[in-house]
Amino acid sequence: MAKVRLVGVDTPRFHESRTLYRDAARTGRDAKTIVALGKKVSAFTKSPVGKRDMRLEYDQANAYIKHGDKYERRLAYAYLKDGTFANAELIKQGYEFAYTRFPFIDLDEFQGYESEARENQRGLWQE
Repeated sequence: MAKVRLVGVDTPRFHESRTLYRDAARTGRDAKTIVALGKKVSAFTKSPVGKRDMRLEYDQANAYIKHGDKYERRLAYAYLKDGTFANAELIKQGYEFAYTRFPFIDLDEFQGYESEARENQRGLWQE
């Protein structure tokens, strides 16, 4: 089974990198907290709970690259059995950033979910 990169989401880094410190700066959280949240999100998405009965859908904006990235991951939207849109839910709960580097169909909505998570101090944005 190929690894999946969720379209439109950017997971906090949990290893030493410039991106880790960028994530810390943009959230106002210390690097240790970002690492802990990054590990929590990664563990969830790799767990049987995170994978249970997940349905993947592809964004046609990525068809020209055959829905894959340079790391050979599938670029997809994930939906849980109960219909929960996992990509959006992770941002709504404040555990992921909206990944805005490349366009995708739900870009505006994801940016709104991140703003709402910030305003309500969820996940990464907690005081």
